[in-house]
This record gives sequence, structure tokens and C-alpha cells, in this order.
Amino acid sequence: MSSLRGERVLDIGCDTGAFLACAAAEYGIVPVGIDVADRAVQTARQGGIEAYRTTVETAPAALGDFQLVTAIDVIEHVPDPGAFLHAVLGRLRPGGVVYLETPNIRSTVYSVGARLSGWGGSALEAVCTRLFPPQHLQYFCKQSLGEIAERAGFDVISIETRILPGSDISAGAITRAGLSALQALDRLFGDSILLCAVLRATHNVPNSSRNVR
Repeated sequence: MSSLRGERVLDIGCDTGAFLACAAAEYGIVPVGIDVADRAVQTARQGGIEAYRTTVETAPAALGDFQLVTAIDVIEHVPDPGAFLHAVLGRLRPGGVVYLETPNIRSTVYSVGARLSGWGGSALEAVCTRLFPPQHLQYFCKQSLGEIAERAGFDVISIETRILPGSDISAGAITRAGLSALQALDRLFGDSILLCAVLRATHNVPNSSRNVR
């Protein structure tokens, strides 16, 4: 990360800019964020973040030539993930890297949640809604995320999984305990709840002159 000191870093779905602010303080990056929520963007700007209310597909042309782009909990919200990744590629310099996080549909947590969905009961329904909210338009596994990234023109450096720490689960004690037990199984099977992908842009040309394969 020391090589990023002084570099502009773009966070897609920056929300209020808390992640960017921490990265700036820790690593000396120049934070830039985009989000579709006006209130979040305004809060980020008040915190000193260069932030824009836009999508990556429609962001100003000047938002480009980044060495690093991050998109955490974003790709599952977009209707066309291939077009989304194509647009991200257009914001990176050659050799630039994007870091993605998204739910892993093959994890034990999501596999069990899918089986229990529709069984009824308010408590169970609430848990399933947390796992499968209506704003999540699609889910990925390692293979599907890797394939769509390659079709968009990226080299896949790595796609790993990680657990969601209990401190990051805003739910009741019983729900947290259940999720922790399921995530313990994920550790055994090596397919934890979150996908973490590192993708490299090897051929970066303007969006107008390149088509997704």
C-alpha cells in the first residue's frame, strides 16, 4: 500500500466516505468516491472527500486513470454486472487493480438460508430477508465472478473468501450465534460468506472504443 501514497483511489459505493477517510489516514491516498445516494455523498463531502453522486457508468470522464478502484458490496446491486465491470475497467490505468467484495452464494450461510427461505415464521423470514434483500439483484460464486471478470477484460489475480466478523453483524444475539455456527462450517469447507476478488486491468482503452467480449 505504500506505493499508493499520494495516489487518487476511487471507491464505488462510497456511502459516507468512512472507508476512504480511514484509507487516507492510514496510507496517504487521495480519496475519491461515488455513490447514488445524495445524502451519503453530501456527508462524504463534508468530511473532506471528493465525492460525486453518480454511477461508475455515468461518472465524469475526468474520473479515470486510477491505480486502485474498490467496490465493496456493490456488484450484487447492479442489473448488468458485465457492463459494470467494463465501466470499472475504463476508470483504471493499464495494470491498475480493482478490489471487489460481494456475498458468496456457495457459502454455508447462503445455502442454508436459501433452503429455509419461504418456510414462514417472522424470525426466520427476517433472517432470510437480511440475506436476500430485494435490492440484491444477483449473487456470485468464485467461478461465476471469475468468468464475468475475464469476459470484461480483467486478469483475475485472486478470488478468495472470508468470514463476516461477529462485530459486523447487526442482529440479535440468537441470530449472531446461528450465523457464527454456520460460518464455522464455512471455515472447514473453505467457502466463507464473502467473496474477495483482486482483478488487474491489462488492456485499458476508452469505453467508446472497446466492447466487452
